[in-house]
Amino acid sequence: MMVFVYYHRLVFINLNLYIMKKYCYLIISIVCIALLFLACEKSSIEKEELRENSVSKVDVCHYDKELDEFKHINISENALQKHLDNHNEGESMQDYVIDFAEDDSDGDGIADCADCDSEDASMGAKNIWYLDDDGDGYGDTDTYIETCMTLEEANAHFAENEDPNNQNVFVDDNTDCDDNDDTVYLGADEICDDNLDNDCDGEIDEDCHDD
Repeated sequence: MMVFVYYHRLVFINLNLYIMKKYCYLIISIVCIALLFLACEKSSIEKEELRENSVSKVDVCHYDKELDEFKHINISENALQKHLDNHNEGESMQDYVIDFAEDDSDGDGIADCADCDSEDASMGAKNIWYLDDDGDGYGDTDTYIETCMTLEEANAHFAENEDPNNQNVFVDDNTDCDDNDDTVYLGADEICDDNLDNDCDGEIDEDCHDD
């Protein structure tokens, strides 16, 4: 009889423990879901605040070391202040910010420091040259430089300042659809069975199939 009572109590205790464990899992799950909801809600609020409070931006003249010339860029005040704090050159933000009323002599919208000819409004814009990484004479539309240098001057500049075995070469064309393969460019002959779109027309080996 005592064995039966002991066994009955043991079963009862185990059953209670099982029920308590299930309730604990349920409570933990509810708490996690609530925390996740609050986190998402907070994130949404923060994104909304970012949309409402746009970052103030300023126009500055930035020295491009690679090209050895200045260019006009538009950046946030925070980024400019961080630059000043890191370099600690004793300059203020106003030393960098462009005042177009004073710094645009020919009125072409390009600051004098980045203008290719600050006395001629028709000559201010920089040239755009495209990287020809595979040497096929056709450039990559997404990789380019903006410079006052002519194409010949730009390539001579890079030839002088870079490793001859790893030199950037630029062209005035931007129609290369794969600048890592010199058999692929706009208008190239289709090479059969290479599984490439050699002529950049969106089709592969289209001139190689038998009728």
